[in-house]
Amino acid sequence: MKTTELARRMGITPHQTPSERRLTAGEILQDGGLLEVVRDPKSGTLRLFHFQGDKSSVAPEQVLNEHCYVVIEAASRFCHLPAGPKSYGSTADLFKMILEFAIRSLEIPHDAAALITFFTFASYFSEAVAMSPCLLLSGACHTAVSVLRFLSCICRHPILLAGTGVNGFPRELRPTRLICQADRALDKYLASLQFRGFEIISGGPRLINGATAVYIGNAELSTPFQATCLLLAVPSTARTFSTQDEERESATILSLQNQLLAYKLHNFGRVKSSTFDAVEFSGSTRLLARTLGQCVVDAAELRERLIDLLQPIDDAERTEGASQFDAVVVEALVVACHEQKMSIHVGEIAQLSNAILKAQR
Repeated sequence: MKTTELARRMGITPHQTPSERRLTAGEILQDGGLLEVVRDPKSGTLRLFHFQGDKSSVAPEQVLNEHCYVVIEAASRFCHLPAGPKSYGSTADLFKMILEFAIRSLEIPHDAAALITFFTFASYFSEAVAMSPCLLLSGACHTAVSVLRFLSCICRHPILLAGTGVNGFPRELRPTRLICQADRALDKYLASLQFRGFEIISGGPRLINGATAVYIGNAELSTPFQATCLLLAVPSTARTFSTQDEERESATILSLQNQLLAYKLHNFGRVKSSTFDAVEFSGSTRLLARTLGQCVVDAAELRERLIDLLQPIDDAERTEGASQFDAVVVEALVVACHEQKMSIHVGEIAQLSNAILKAQR
């Protein structure tokens, strides 16, 4: 007997059969539709918002393509959620509102607020870009915690965490992790947090990538994937953003969450197919610029601003790379001296340098 026929005889509608129920915290459907978790501001009830083309609906469950999607209970852990999409005007308008909210709330310089705003936009598009954004914070711990608390108000699916550990999250959750202290696990997990498809084996193989912000203080990470992160030194003069501030700004927070949801729904396809590239940069800075720049559509001036903000990072990366190469050449010449060579050709220096680089890998 077919499952659907058995379900009817038992008085159960077809979409309620166990094989067809799917827990979700929001996802991209195969037909191009989007599911997002929203929270009723009056009752606090979590519901699913379905968006496809110019059609949308909101309900406790969404029956789509023979599956019944249900909000996973763990989604209640998200610090803030939208109530539903709200018109945001233009990309520049929305960016300016978040930027001004950051400056007002944290009393930080314009450049620092702009980097936070770019990170916020990118947190909504981890499924659409090649690399999820990772923000590393340095400075005094109390000011960095204020930045993390502020980010928990405006990023997508934010969760405040005391450590880097990835246990305790269902695979469906994929939160924006806001971590107040780095630990040894960060070196181990940083690549999986940033890049899709790289599994970790901790309580079973799973994928954990998603937007991440971590306070690292003065710690030096040993992972090379630190180079693909956005670095922000929080000034000691930054204002403390408290839970009382969060409550006082609740209307602004909800409004921005609603507008950012609308921004994602209307621009997800464009971000995913974006060909934006920062060809003036090289290496990890280019990849970082590409990730952040893709997420601001129809805003050439914002992309130009992003290039300006990342230029010092690219300059430092090029300088470091050049100094490393110089050191290798010097080492090659030292080797030649130890061999008591009276003269050496450029080609021999190149061969020695390549051998040294190969040994260092």
